[in-house]
Order: sequence, then structure tokens, then C-alpha cells
Amino acid sequence: MSNQGAAPPPVGRGKSGSGTNTCLLAAGIGCATVVLLAFIVVIAGFFLARSAVRAVVAEYTDSEPIDLPTVTVSEEEREAVKEQFDAFQQDLGEGVVTEPLTLTETEVNALIRYHPDFEEIQDNVYVAFEDGLVKGQISLPLDMISHMPLVGGLVEGRYLNGTGTFNIDVSAGRLVVRPEEIEVRGEPLPDQLMNELRGQNLLADIDHDPELARRIGQLESIEVGDGVITFVPRTDGTTQ
Repeated sequence: MSNQGAAPPPVGRGKSGSGTNTCLLAAGIGCATVVLLAFIVVIAGFFLARSAVRAVVAEYTDSEPIDLPTVTVSEEEREAVKEQFDAFQQDLGEGVVTEPLTLTETEVNALIRYHPDFEEIQDNVYVAFEDGLVKGQISLPLDMISHMPLVGGLVEGRYLNGTGTFNIDVSAGRLVVRPEEIEVRGEPLPDQLMNELRGQNLLADIDHDPELARRIGQLESIEVGDGVITFVPRTDGTTQ
């Protein structure tokens, strides 16, 4: 196809409705969800043809979801991490947070599973942290993106079952998310498409939410370790 060399369009966020808490967690922790949810849209921009998207949907999506790992925590533990996360978010919004927030992957998955802000994806996402990277497993009903350009009418009743590995950083007050690897139905994406994706900040359009952009500007960094993720606030009293 003559348009295969064109860069795909910026990846938009999926269906909202859970507030800034959801967006920041999705951006910093569950970014694999946001990126892989927009996978079909990126494919559409890459091939620039609805007929090609129809073929991609048939090849890369399933008619049934898959089982993901489950998180096991006590009620006391899940309430404690919800309170810790909400307090950090509130302090960050007010510009008074001074201590980093470190969460284990068990705590993050407990938030996704039990925090009311994430009800829409609570059964569809599981994340892990390893070697400085965020690794996500998803099984997402694509009905939630059926309103997006080029995919309407093609994805109803289909599921995106895949995994992704991502670099996350905060640079000049902006959240930067770049994919290392993406697999769908156990198969890696084509090299040409992955090369295009690796050159993008997949959450570049997050600046369209001024409140979220302001909160991210109050972060010095997001650090991913083995089994943990840490949100480090700026301590110089400025917002980038």
C-alpha cells in the first residue's frame, strides 16, 4: 500500500468517566491499558484503509476474553492502598505533597481491581514491573472504542487480548510513554509498525487535560523498579 510509510496519528485516550485519578493511574501505572486499547486505531492510521482495518480486526482480535492473573489481598490491605493513593492524589492536586509514593505491583493491581474509579477495567488489566519497565496484560472488550474513526461497526463483540512492555518517564513536566514490545494473540506486531510506535510518545495528547497536565508537572519522575513503581514529586515548589 502506498501509505504504509505514513506515521500513525497520535493515540487518543479511551473512554473516560472516572476523573483525574483514573487518568493519572492509567498514565503512570496502567498505561498499557490506554495504549493497547488504542491499538486498532493506530493500525487504522498506519494502513489508512478501512478494508485493511477489517483484516487487522480479524487477525488480531478474538471473539472471547482470556483469563488474566488475579490479585489476592485482604479487605484491610485494599482499603489501606486506596486511602494512600487517594491522599497522594489530593496532595498532588493541592501542591503540598512532599514524599514519594511507592506502590508494589500487588497494590497497583488491587487498585485496578477494587478502586471504584477503575470499575470499567477492573477485570481487564493486570500489570507488573520488571527491569525498569511496565508490563501489562489485557483482555479488553473493544465495544468501548467502537465510536472511534475507521473502527466503528468492526469491533463490536471482539476482544483485544495482548501484552505490552513500556518505558515510562517524566521529561520537562510531560509524561512520556514509549513501547518496547507489543504482542497480540501471542504474536508480536510487525517490525515496521513497532518501529513507528517506538518513535512516538503514546500519551502525547495528555496535555489536552489541563488538570492532569498540571499534576504531572508536579512530578519529578516516575521510577519503575522490580515489582514496584514510585511517583516522585517535585520539591522545589514549581510546576513544569
